[in-house]
Amino acid sequence: MSETAPVGRRFVDVSELPMFAFGPRDPIWWGLWLLLAIESTMFVLLASSYFYLRGNESTWPPPGVHQAPLWLTALTVVALLLSVIPTWWAFRAAIQFRLRPIQIGFLLGTLASAAACVTRAYELATIGYNWNSHAYGSIVWAIYFMHTFHLTSGTVENAVMTVLLFKGPVEKKLMPDIRLSCIYWWFVVVSWIPFWIVIMFDKS
Repeated sequence: MSETAPVGRRFVDVSELPMFAFGPRDPIWWGLWLLLAIESTMFVLLASSYFYLRGNESTWPPPGVHQAPLWLTALTVVALLLSVIPTWWAFRAAIQFRLRPIQIGFLLGTLASAAACVTRAYELATIGYNWNSHAYGSIVWAIYFMHTFHLTSGTVENAVMTVLLFKGPVEKKLMPDIRLSCIYWWFVVVSWIPFWIVIMFDKS
């Protein structure tokens, strides 16, 4: 006798379904955007706190505040913006599984992000006030801390992905992760630009 399915239960053959998917069909895609929503909320709260504190002060920043040099902070911004170009190459190449552009894109993107980490370290070393010096110092250091955390973790993720791409073997199922890593990194880049403008140029 042939084996039959139990009464009230159906079996579905999923052997022909793809092993991975891009965009909303990928569960990790939803996880990333939920993460970005949470992180965006955190940055909005930091921005709201900054402008709340600013509204309670007649002079902002306080007298005698020594910021990191503008040229140094601009180098960080330039490195971040430059990292977008090669990661965009990798992002587009992942759809066609073109391995060489992906490898080169992630390698150059990782170098640019590492350069941003170095300049950020010099930024933090040249700030002339502490987190507990005044309200301005507290909120600015909080902004720096949170973005530096994302900057560092994003750079480490890019570096790990680069090693995996060159070490191999690289399977097609890794391609959605490549694109999601690029999206996260762009979030790190874009989230810093308005904060940099505010910190460096908002004076009363």
